[in-house]
Amino acid sequence: MKSISRLCVACLFSTVLSVFAHAESIGFPKDKPAFTIEVPAGWKADYNPTPNSVFVADAELKNSFMAIAMPDGTIISDKDAAAATLKKFLEQDLKENIKDETFSEPTEMTIAGETAYSIKATTKDGGPTNEFLVFTPDGKSYFVGMTNGDVKAVLNSIKPAK
Repeated sequence: MKSISRLCVACLFSTVLSVFAHAESIGFPKDKPAFTIEVPAGWKADYNPTPNSVFVADAELKNSFMAIAMPDGTIISDKDAAAATLKKFLEQDLKENIKDETFSEPTEMTIAGETAYSIKATTKDGGPTNEFLVFTPDGKSYFVGMTNGDVKAVLNSIKPAK
């Protein structure tokens, strides 16, 4: 009887571990997803209503990604448009949080097979570097992304929603 109990406990423990070890796929915006993200094992995803955003982070909050939907009609056609959009976003929405930061010029990258742009922000006292992105998963809707730490796997997992 003890061996059956031990086997049941071992199976239950194994099942619980496998549930927590698997990545989860989520869509954003939650009600009508434009893209999906694979949330790495051990990370958590939270949807926020105001501003409409999704936040994905590891348990220690050392690595995180946040996406915020841009207004309908936003189009980012080149580096200049990306720089203007990100600057406007940072000045309007994060004014208090960016007083002591310097910003790089935008660099081109690829997210979900589409051209995206990135600006790196570094605190003047040499603190951590954050990255601000403007991207489209489908060529129709645009998002601002904010990253901290190592989020390469998350960025690489962004795909257009089906």
